[in-house]
Amino acid sequence: MTYVGVRDFEKEISALSLDYAKLIAQKEKLEAQLLALITENEACRAAAADGKQQTARNKELTEETVNRYNSWNDLEMASRMDKAKLLQRIETFFQEKKELAEIQTKIKWEKDNLLKSLKKSTMQLEVLTESVKNIQTVYDKVRARYAVTPKYDTTLGARKDKLTDLVRTLQQDISEEAKRTASEQVHVNQAVMLTERRLGFLEHLRAESMELLRLATGLTDDLAKSVCEFNSSWKKYSRLSEDCKQKMALIQNQTETLKALEVDFYDSKSITGIFMCCLPHLYVTVWIVVLHHWSPS
Repeated sequence: MTYVGVRDFEKEISALSLDYAKLIAQKEKLEAQLLALITENEACRAAAADGKQQTARNKELTEETVNRYNSWNDLEMASRMDKAKLLQRIETFFQEKKELAEIQTKIKWEKDNLLKSLKKSTMQLEVLTESVKNIQTVYDKVRARYAVTPKYDTTLGARKDKLTDLVRTLQQDISEEAKRTASEQVHVNQAVMLTERRLGFLEHLRAESMELLRLATGLTDDLAKSVCEFNSSWKKYSRLSEDCKQKMALIQNQTETLKALEVDFYDSKSITGIFMCCLPHLYVTVWIVVLHHWSPS
């Protein structure tokens, strides 16, 4: 019975040693898991810090993009106002161009009429000049005849006076026609110069309108590009926010797991400490019992 009791104690000691070894192995495993979790937690914290920094940068970028978008809204309103003004100016330009085309047509018609009148007056002037030449020839002939005519012929003096009046009248008509032709020529030249000035002004307005239209088109393209950039930045910010939320949730879960493992580790450590404290007393008790049973009675 005594030997059986000793063997039971030895078995119990062996079982306790195995349990102790298992607890040591479990402790080392828990320590390794704890270190792994601490490392992973540090990595997650670093990733969370990077995510926070990236989120802050994305927030700043988003705010900047929103500000740019608001400024582009203002620019869009200004561009629309400029475009409306430009369209109004283009409409006014086409209206003025139409009116100037009508004026130009009228001036051209007047110029043609004046040129016809000038040509007609020139022809009349040539006819009158030819008539004056003929009359002058007749006058010279009559004068020569009058020089050899007897003094008592009174009809020749009357005819001479009549021819002189006729020549004077023709010269006055020729002078007035020349003045009227010169005045009409000056009027035609002024009308042509005015038309050329108006056409130059219209070309300048047309070039300015095309430049304003090009600027409005460029502003519209820049606005569309900025809207696309804002949408892309907003999508990127939303995606990064979702990633940050997922990482924060993962960090929270790992923190809870780490706390649970720390509790298990401290529990196992306390059990191991209690066992280590009781183990010497257990060995002493076993040896006392063995010595008591094996000592001579």
